[in-house]
Amino acid sequence: MRHKNPWLASFLLRHIRRIHQTQKRFRAGAYALQCAAQARARQARQGMRLSRRPKQLLVSTITGTTLMLSAVAPALAGTITVTTTGDAINGGDGCSLREAIYAANNNSAYSDCVISGTPGDDTVDLTSISGSIVLGSDLPDITESLQINGPGAAALTLDGNGHYGLYGSPDADTVGVDSLTISNVSGNGIYTYNDVIVSNSVITGTYSAVDADNAIVSNSKLSGDIYSGIYGYTQAEVTNSVVTGGNFGIFTNGYYYGPETDTAAVSDSTVTSSDERTKANNLVITKSVVSGVSLDTYAYGQTTVISSTVTGTVYDGIHSYSNIRISDSTVSGEEYGVFGYTAVVSGSTVTGNNDDGISVYTYTSVTDSTISGGDDGVDANAGDIMVSNSVVSGLDDGLDARYSITATNTSVITGVEYGIYAHHGHATVISSTVTGNTTYAGVYAGTDAQAAYSTITGGYSGVVAYNTVALTNSTISGSGLHGIESLSGDAITINHATIANNMGYGIVNNGGPTEVNNSIMANNGGLGTTRDISGTISIGTYNLIGNGDGSGLTNGVNGNLLGSTGALLDAQLGSLQNNGGPTPTHLPALTSPVIDAGDPTFSGPPTFDQRGTGFARVFGNLDIGSVEQEILKFYFPVLFKDAAFLPDLIITNITATGSEVLVTIQNIGNAPVTGPFWVDVYYNLTSPPVLNQQSSLNWNLTVLNGGVPLAVGQSVTLSLASPSYVEGDPPSSGTTVYGQVDSVGRSEFGAVIESNEGNNIFGPVTATGGSGVLSPDSNPAVDHSGLPVQIVTAVSPTASPAKQNSDPAHRQARIQEQADDRGSQGWLPLSQSRSFDHNLSHPDQRRAHGKGRGDRKAKN
Repeated sequence: MRHKNPWLASFLLRHIRRIHQTQKRFRAGAYALQCAAQARARQARQGMRLSRRPKQLLVSTITGTTLMLSAVAPALAGTITVTTTGDAINGGDGCSLREAIYAANNNSAYSDCVISGTPGDDTVDLTSISGSIVLGSDLPDITESLQINGPGAAALTLDGNGHYGLYGSPDADTVGVDSLTISNVSGNGIYTYNDVIVSNSVITGTYSAVDADNAIVSNSKLSGDIYSGIYGYTQAEVTNSVVTGGNFGIFTNGYYYGPETDTAAVSDSTVTSSDERTKANNLVITKSVVSGVSLDTYAYGQTTVISSTVTGTVYDGIHSYSNIRISDSTVSGEEYGVFGYTAVVSGSTVTGNNDDGISVYTYTSVTDSTISGGDDGVDANAGDIMVSNSVVSGLDDGLDARYSITATNTSVITGVEYGIYAHHGHATVISSTVTGNTTYAGVYAGTDAQAAYSTITGGYSGVVAYNTVALTNSTISGSGLHGIESLSGDAITINHATIANNMGYGIVNNGGPTEVNNSIMANNGGLGTTRDISGTISIGTYNLIGNGDGSGLTNGVNGNLLGSTGALLDAQLGSLQNNGGPTPTHLPALTSPVIDAGDPTFSGPPTFDQRGTGFARVFGNLDIGSVEQEILKFYFPVLFKDAAFLPDLIITNITATGSEVLVTIQNIGNAPVTGPFWVDVYYNLTSPPVLNQQSSLNWNLTVLNGGVPLAVGQSVTLSLASPSYVEGDPPSSGTTVYGQVDSVGRSEFGAVIESNEGNNIFGPVTATGGSGVLSPDSNPAVDHSGLPVQIVTAVSPTASPAKQNSDPAHRQARIQEQADDRGSQGWLPLSQSRSFDHNLSHPDQRRAHGKGRGDRKAKN
């Protein structure tokens, strides 16, 4: 007889089960011999049932360990149909569930129950009844494998009425329940020594919903109000189900029999524990929600969480003494987010509210994730940390490892102490940002430290290493003390870096060898000094040092630009902000002395500046510092077109150098250009030109297209090398250049009537290259092959370029000659395009006359 105290009964049965499971270990004494004999007898029975036993272990290719039990309902032999919801054993009132269990145990008819088919491991069919089966006493033990099928959990309830429910003896290999509700039982809803398969069912109001050696649950709702939803000794597999435990959600107890004897696998389910943990030696959680005190594994098992949410409301989100793998999931704990031996996290969010986000003993790998901790973000107490494409934050340290730390494409945000703290190893930071720590270093390495394509800001010191420091394409800014320091005086190597706005020195080398190239050290100091370097630089080329006193370098030698205590050199850096790329940077102003002041022979690597792909390391000439200022800036007009069937001319590009100006015009309208148009290019205007009036200051050239048609979408490139009129020399480097195509509805100047007259101005463009001197008669030949417009330059054989540039009379004659050439080459006659004012031949006269739109005739 089973004991009526559910707790005591469960306790006693568990200890009986432990004895049963460990019989083979005893080989001495009469009791040991008896136990061994019982085990051999049971093995013999199991051998005869192997064809029916559903158990099969699967090996996960993800984790490489045994994960779950996969089972299906056994192919049972006989069927017993229950015809009444009554619970009596009386002939003539129909077959009851109680009678059906007796019939199945005896493999023969019992009272009103008969067996259809061959008896042995039978099926009890409840599908023809509905309502409630209310027990008047404990159901008989199930002594052979039995499958019970109901009409649906909503249609039929097995009401224990305070009695024991389904109990499987050691001889019952499998007890299966489908489409049935079990409630209000004393003890466990289903209790068996071996396997339980529950599908499409509800088990509630129990001590534990299921207590078995192996439990397989699908499409069901299980609630163990007092102890656990599922209590297992070897395996638990849960699919598309809800499992709730008053103490444990799921508890597999293989811990008592060895480190590899139990696994809980949960998929597409919700598991909740109210007081304790969901616990197993091996845990696999997939597409599920697990909440409660904590999710625990013990001994040497592994926890795998995939596309799930795990919440520890009292302790840790996940607590393991072994390996943890988390992917595409959210894990949070009131203390640690994740606590284990090793942890591999990808695509996930992990939060530890009051302690570390992730704390492991040896190794941690974090990829594409967000980790935050009330103490450290990630802490590897005796190992290494690797983080990539992630955001890590901690109120103490961001990343804290006993040995080495590597952060790639990662943002590390800390509140108090270290951003990255590698106690006894190296620290590597690539394409990352370390910020926010206030007490110690942004990056501390017990051995070597290296940073590339990264920004370290806001720390007490930027980078502190016991041994060597290497910095490339990186920024150290805003530290409360020094930018870089080598504690042991080992080598410091810096290339293409910006070290600025630190309260102490930019570099402290403690007497060690230091090499700095193509780098900025400026605006450091403030704690009693304005010097940027403490110590001397062994090798230094093409640097800007705001205060180079004591650096060992000389201003103007090897490309170095040095200020001094009495005359600080301003690098003209912008604020630390997003200037493109994954990390914040200081972008130099257009007038900064670092622009184009780097090594003129440099061609890479690196190919890109600190901002990475899309930001060339060399644009024109190399700039000093971590970012390259792109001199050319294009302001494209917003294009508006109405429905009129007209052409529309815009300038799409201007290239201006010390020897050439190229202007590209495109017809973006919906009709071809059939008449002539003109292009003006202006240098160094005090204000931009306006649409309906040409500039009266510093205009330089006018180019005509000659009336050759320009189809819809077609472009043409016109050149300074053969203009209609040129005044002055080509633009020097840094000159601001504007372009304007056509007029605003002024057909008397040969202008095109356009669908949009508001998009004809292009610029500003900043000219690159050296300063050139070029007159119309000395322009080099330009290859115009393939262009729809022919531009002709006629050179006088009798006058030298110097004479042509200085003689106004010759210049005026040359302009008329060009006009005649245009007529002979098929260009529109001057009388059909623009009149020519011979009295405005001198540039001063032309500017005095004015360049308003009404005076446009004077340009030709």
